[in-house]
Amino acid sequence: PPLGAAKAAAAPAPPADEDAAEAPAVGPALCDDMDSVAIRNDWCDLFLSRGGFAHLVAILLGMHVQADDAASLFVLRCVHRLQKLISFFLEEYFLCQLQRDGAGAEEFDGKLRDLVGHTLITLHTSVSLQTLFVSDSQQAPSHLSYAPPKHMDLCVPSNETDSLLPNTSPQQHPPNKKKSDSLAECKNVTRQCLVLLNSILSSSKTPRAISWLFDSWTPRDGTDGRALADHTHGHLYRALLSSLVRCPNEDIRTMTFSSALSIFVANPTFDRQYTFSLLSLLLTFIQHVADTAAHPPEKERSLISQCEKLFLLLESLITHLWDTSDDADREPKARAVFFSSSATDPGPPVVSEVAHFGRLLAWVSAAIAHHIPYERQRNEADVNFFLVGLVSLVDRLCRTLGDATKPSLADLLRHVFDACLFDIPRAGHRRDAPRAPKCKTAKSRQAAFRLIVTLCAGCPDNIALVVRLVLAQQAVDAPRTDLTDWNWNPLARDKSACEYVGLRNLGATCYMNSLLQQFFMTPPLRCGLLAAEAWGAPSASEGGAAPGEENLLYQLQILFGNLLLSEKKYFDTRGLCSAYKDYDGQPINPGEQQDVDEFFSIFMDKLKTSLAPLKEKNLLKDIFGGEICNQIICQECRHRIERCEDCLVLSLDVKGKKSVLESLDLYVEGEMLDGENKYFCEKCSRKCDSLKRACISTLPNTLILHLKRFEFDL
Repeated sequence: PPLGAAKAAAAPAPPADEDAAEAPAVGPALCDDMDSVAIRNDWCDLFLSRGGFAHLVAILLGMHVQADDAASLFVLRCVHRLQKLISFFLEEYFLCQLQRDGAGAEEFDGKLRDLVGHTLITLHTSVSLQTLFVSDSQQAPSHLSYAPPKHMDLCVPSNETDSLLPNTSPQQHPPNKKKSDSLAECKNVTRQCLVLLNSILSSSKTPRAISWLFDSWTPRDGTDGRALADHTHGHLYRALLSSLVRCPNEDIRTMTFSSALSIFVANPTFDRQYTFSLLSLLLTFIQHVADTAAHPPEKERSLISQCEKLFLLLESLITHLWDTSDDADREPKARAVFFSSSATDPGPPVVSEVAHFGRLLAWVSAAIAHHIPYERQRNEADVNFFLVGLVSLVDRLCRTLGDATKPSLADLLRHVFDACLFDIPRAGHRRDAPRAPKCKTAKSRQAAFRLIVTLCAGCPDNIALVVRLVLAQQAVDAPRTDLTDWNWNPLARDKSACEYVGLRNLGATCYMNSLLQQFFMTPPLRCGLLAAEAWGAPSASEGGAAPGEENLLYQLQILFGNLLLSEKKYFDTRGLCSAYKDYDGQPINPGEQQDVDEFFSIFMDKLKTSLAPLKEKNLLKDIFGGEICNQIICQECRHRIERCEDCLVLSLDVKGKKSVLESLDLYVEGEMLDGENKYFCEKCSRKCDSLKRACISTLPNTLILHLKRFEFDL
């Protein structure tokens, strides 16, 4: 109210001196403050007595915002101001002072019911606008927004250029100030909607107030809650799904979680049946997140990283309902879990009493088993909060229901141990999807280990099962030879977050590793070599030998396959070093540095020989093959003598040059043959000054440049 607010703002501040602060609070400042409070209260009483509150509610109910209309931000601002005024009266005077007796009470409750519905609609709209502004301004960091590098594709269209960077998304631009202001305005409206709902329902002493959230649905005797679970297009469903899961702002999701707890848990006057109804409604959100992750819509944000508060709310509701239920309701049906091999309803169960918690446990356990891997690397910024939530929810249900349910969860225990923790990638796994195990980050693995501990507590059968799984995992046919370090850390050998695999430097093999990595980053070469039948390629020792340690092509295929699919940090190149033989028949000496151009020439000759009997015999020529034309031009008659030859690489001088273009100019510049070096011109029939140069007559599809950075001083 302007009068009270203005006078309160004009009141002088209290003294800063400690003695003055400890003195009795008597003086002009206190009198002015008391006067301002009295004036404010009188103004508010007069405003309420003349129907001002009802008028504010009527104005607010007449304002509607479209989620797809950015121009409706003005209406959103007006709604925000009106909600703040209404929240002020609800918080300052409470519902008990605003309500009337008789017919007035019913009319007032009707307005509040309409106000709750309008607030739910506004809450959903404001979050939708936030999502719209975030998607327009910048690409949100999520698992599904990451596009694998083009070099990871086995087949790449020829008209596409390859990128050396793992992130091929369009360049991101910072959002402009107008969009930032609009986003901030939407966040303010969302917060105010939650405050208003909390003010109406948390401070309400009317037990029927909680029913206002559920539209026209009200509990009836004998209902199982299916009416609410099927009502997935109601205001509460859309508002809660938007603010608790779909909202890109974590603070809003946290505030929604706190508001739900305050309304459904902290208020003992509401019927517990509505809490069960909310629990069933939240279970449909789990199904929605799972469906979105499996089949993401176009430009859809991944909800996997935004569902942490959803599962925290579910755990809180389960604990609250169990703690406030009678012992007669808990036994014996709640502790009995039945798993059937026959097909059951894939949808989430309806939980209308604690006796249905066993049904819920079975459904969540099946959801864990069907959930596909999401985490790509041990990157703590890529946590699968959906899987963490499912595992934590089973953990909570097991600790709630007791030890009687644990023997029936042996299959889940085996799945968590194998698929979630200790599974390894295999050739049959999809290459374009995250590979095993399901839990790679510290947070998800800790949740899985906690569940195993819970399932084993008080259950000898599960303990025996874990012992058998551990012994089977440690059983080996022969002692391992790779554990040479007492301080062995498997995480240090895991693939990096950029999803590239390196090559181990065996001492002085950096020249070879850099060349092989560039070969791998050339899609046509990589695809062609991997498609070749290495069994028909000759080895270095004898022609036509089966692939093995002496087959260069086979070893190169192994190297490319590991760079493409391995989950390790690097690949050891000792097999390739043994298969490669120089002109003297000697393998690569890892401790000896070589000239990369010389190594390239021998390597390409050996590879060409390996490909000769195969259908890919022209692979190197098709990719790297160009044609150099050596010319001698007479400077008098301009007669030209040309001799063309194939080439795979251009050697460029870089000393004193600022760029590759200058080196290329020098390459084709040539030299003058004059004096004693004059060339005999057949057309002039005598020796003449001539220009000797090399030109590129045919460009290769992929050009290799050798930069001569070193000179030999002979």
